[in-house]
Amino acid sequence: MEVTLLGTGDTTGTPTPNCGCDTCRAARERGLERSRFSIHVFNERTGESLLVDASPDFRQQFLAHDVALPDAVC
Repeated sequence: MEVTLLGTGDTTGTPTPNCGCDTCRAARERGLERSRFSIHVFNERTGESLLVDASPDFRQQFLAHDVALPDAVC
């Protein structure tokens, strides 16, 4: 089984509103905005995949990580 973290972060996303930390400041300067993150699970034995906690930016996540489209979403 192969598990791909399609990004990681807290529940508020990055940059966090009203946060002045280096990470959030750098994300604002670069124009980056992440909302939520998903987990892609691929079963090598069956060839099936599952997306856990689909986020609004899953399209960008799939393009960035080059993973198979899921057979199911939960």
